[in-house]
Amino acid sequence: MDVDMVGGMVYLICNNSSNAKQFYLRKNGSDDIIKEQSTPIFIMTHLSKSDNGLYTCQYKTTSELSELSDPVYLYVNERYPPPTITAEPQSIVRTGQDVTIMCNSSYPNVIFTLFKGDSQVVEKTANPFIHVIHNMTTEHTGQYFCSYKKLNIQSDFSSPLLIGVKDLQKPSLIWEPYDEEKLNISCTAPEMAKRMWFRLLNESKDVIDERKNVKQNQVDFFVPHLEQSYAIYYCMYRIRIGGNFADSLISDAAVIMEAMFPPPTITAEPQSTVYPGQNVTIMCTSPYPNIVFTLFKGDAVIEENDNNPLIYVIHNAKKEHAGLYSCWYTKFQIQSDLSSPLSIDLIDYTTLNIIRILLSILILVLMTAIVVKHFKSSRGRKSRPPRLPAHRKNLAVESDYTMMEVMKIEDTQENSTALTVQTDCREKSCDEKEAKEVMVEVMPIENSDSLEKSLDLTPPTTTVYATINKVIDADEQKTCL
Repeated sequence: MDVDMVGGMVYLICNNSSNAKQFYLRKNGSDDIIKEQSTPIFIMTHLSKSDNGLYTCQYKTTSELSELSDPVYLYVNERYPPPTITAEPQSIVRTGQDVTIMCNSSYPNVIFTLFKGDSQVVEKTANPFIHVIHNMTTEHTGQYFCSYKKLNIQSDFSSPLLIGVKDLQKPSLIWEPYDEEKLNISCTAPEMAKRMWFRLLNESKDVIDERKNVKQNQVDFFVPHLEQSYAIYYCMYRIRIGGNFADSLISDAAVIMEAMFPPPTITAEPQSTVYPGQNVTIMCTSPYPNIVFTLFKGDAVIEENDNNPLIYVIHNAKKEHAGLYSCWYTKFQIQSDLSSPLSIDLIDYTTLNIIRILLSILILVLMTAIVVKHFKSSRGRKSRPPRLPAHRKNLAVESDYTMMEVMKIEDTQENSTALTVQTDCREKSCDEKEAKEVMVEVMPIENSDSLEKSLDLTPPTTTVYATINKVIDADEQKTCL
């Protein structure tokens, strides 16, 4: 609907997608045609209130007449229609609250004027028009309304809006089990009115239940038993003043819990062991919203805020930053358990260097042992037999079970070699008679010339090769060499 002023002019356009030859304008659903022409634009001039009504149009091709168009309402008046006026959050508030008055019109480019009673409050070119009353007091109470003008033509006044102040105290809220499936939550207002409205709110302050037109100042709400570790409820009440409501303060929270809030988690990034000068970030996290974290180092509080997760950054870590950190959170003045302790450790360069040196020494010793073992093994496999001089020589040979004395005597005439072996005699004072008899088997080496040649032995050195075998005599249960 559009509004046109008396004496003005309006265009009614009959749109079509065909090659229409004739157009017809009708009013208020009548079969009577008030205008007929060959163009789709109907011009109405010198408008009067008698032109008010619903208008439709039709067009005609060579032989067929189209269906009627959707109707358009033409409103001719000496004034524009009134605007709407509203208040947010509501028109009756508590002392000190802010109230936003908003006026709205369907016409663009208008100038709004806001009135309180007969007095003009403010005039502004805006649509919607917004006026905020800060810190409401009884001086601001009264009837407000607004109007607008366009091209010096005034609109009608809006409906009046009562702006008031009413301080309703908060109700009390208690709960108790009702049966195995429900809890009973009781909300009680501190004052009585003829008609009262009670609302039950959840943790997000959304209305989940309501009792209307109650003639007493106390109501009961029934809710199911907990489906999670805790639940939080509030309540409030309303009374009617004129055509508006005044709301009370919201009650204190009723916290219904099965157990204490679980502890938060505490972590460190990139890790809890850091080098001097490095940054480390401590984070405390909880799955619950609307909480306040407290971070401790030992018993001292070092940070407190309502961010979740709590993030605390240690810049340029030093020795004094090392220690045990922990945190907890508070929700509705109920504290959670304390988190597990987090140890922030600072690596000491001196200690680190000592550790590195010790590790290097250990690795060096191990490598040396491996090389020596490998060298001895290679020599045992590849070394030449010992060269013995022509005269007598004693060689001390020690095994895992005995010590042997090997004697080499060279007889130039007999050209013979003899070996004597003394066993089980570890002390130097051992008497030869106390030594056990052993069997000695000398394994001669055939073709010693070729062997000496292969070992690059220089003649006339005399070399004796013998193999000493350890034998177990099963009959006499003795060890023989």
